[in-house]
Amino acid sequence: MSPAGQVKVHRMVLALNCGHAVNPQQIAAQVEGSVAYGLTATLYGECNVENGRIVETNPDEYTIMRFAEMPTAETVIVPTYGFWAGAGEPTICVVAPAVMDAAFAATGKPVRSLPMKNLKLE
Repeated sequence: MSPAGQVKVHRMVLALNCGHAVNPQQIAAQVEGSVAYGLTATLYGECNVENGRIVETNPDEYTIMRFAEMPTAETVIVPTYGFWAGAGEPTICVVAPAVMDAAFAATGKPVRSLPMKNLKLE
């Protein structure tokens, strides 16, 4: 947490079981790229509505995760070799609960709404 109560994620470790890992570097890129999408949604993702219309009408008006804000992401590929599957971007959906749980552990206050940019956690 920053002194202003804003969330900063420093590191994420993500494990994935995708069966046979043919190209581990590509799998890590998929996982780590999905962290950027998941953190964007968790920290900034919102569309505001005024008079029945979306306010952010152009991509430059929608805040996304910047490279300098990205945490260190470590991908652990679980070597099960039992099946052939794919990686996709599986960690998008687990980023928000992980960050919300970490914020709760750090502050003792449960996070009940997103995006977290609107919260002042201390």
